[in-house]
Amino acid sequence: MAVRPRKLVIQALGVEALAASIFYALYSGADRLAAARGFTVPVHFAWELEVPFVAAALPVYLSLWLLLLLAPWRLSSIAEVRAMGLVVLAQTLFACAFFVLVPARVAFPPVVPGSWAGPMLAFVEMTVLRHNLFPSLHVAFAVTCAVIYARRWYWVWAVAIAASTVLTHQHHVADVVFGWALGLFATRAFYARWAA
Repeated sequence: MAVRPRKLVIQALGVEALAASIFYALYSGADRLAAARGFTVPVHFAWELEVPFVAAALPVYLSLWLLLLLAPWRLSSIAEVRAMGLVVLAQTLFACAFFVLVPARVAFPPVVPGSWAGPMLAFVEMTVLRHNLFPSLHVAFAVTCAVIYARRWYWVWAVAIAASTVLTHQHHVADVVFGWALGLFATRAFYARWAA
């Protein structure tokens, strides 16, 4: 990884902090609106409920935030970081509309993890809201990073994160597929144009 000028890193982290703040406002607002609708739409297949909870997938699931924070070291200009932030926010806006139109809930039964996984699962469940499933923004953001960072290793990481969303019972397969498609489409359609 190339050494980045301090100014770029500071500016990039500022862009990421702003994007994270806007994301949280949109994400939590969509959950409240979806909850107010008073119904949920099933987005799972019956066979998915047999997928066991895999506690070892929790660190992979949580690694998305590290993947996003790598932007200042993977991208070469503040314009590229800003463009990535805009792509993530565009995905968030699109997904939030779906969260409200198609309010879904996880159909997996509640999990009581072992001692080491308990705090991680508690953190995940505190930050993941009830109705924001379809599409998976976790998957969309991981795919965005893989496309933009353009290295094979990041695609492996994105696939692992996508699998972890189901193995940790945070998403269903339809959420993952829709999130993957959203990540590919939004990044390929907008990133290069916005980074120019």
